[in-house]
Amino acid sequence: MNNLNFEKTNDQKTLLANAKKAVSLCKEINPGSGMLFFIPPDQDIKHMPSDARVEFIYMPTYTLAAYLIHCKMVLKELFTNDEELETGFKGILLASAGRNMTGHGYEELDGLVDALEIFLTAPLKAFLAEHGKEYPEFAKCVKSAIEALHGIAEGKLHSPWGKSEDLAKKAEELIGIWENA
Repeated sequence: MNNLNFEKTNDQKTLLANAKKAVSLCKEINPGSGMLFFIPPDQDIKHMPSDARVEFIYMPTYTLAAYLIHCKMVLKELFTNDEELETGFKGILLASAGRNMTGHGYEELDGLVDALEIFLTAPLKAFLAEHGKEYPEFAKCVKSAIEALHGIAEGKLHSPWGKSEDLAKKAEELIGIWENA
């Protein structure tokens, strides 16, 4: 996403232009699914292994979704009243919920924690409180992910390889961010 050259700002005109540009770069992997992914230009994903898709398709899509959540919360009606932007955003959130924010294989929980770390850079809790009913799949996915985060932090949920103190510590930190948002 670095080549999008987003500047950190709350200027509504800039945010709106950036949001529209970002949504225009997203596309469906499976036609008719309604899921829109941020796919790097000239990237052949047809033969990409599923673990690489998590790293190079899902994680950038999560980053874009977090950015758009920020935009929606700042832009309010400007965002919502732009039909193309709103439709694209819905597709991006639907794609973000597609894997339940998990990683691939044995890195399922690591991926979940990484995804939540990305999403918690946005005003996620406020967004869900204000708009959660508009995006039920995404809201349900976040709720499930937060529950899993608690399980990781408490040591009740771990990978087949066993418990990871580092992952549990990171989960605790993210719970703190969520609860204090």
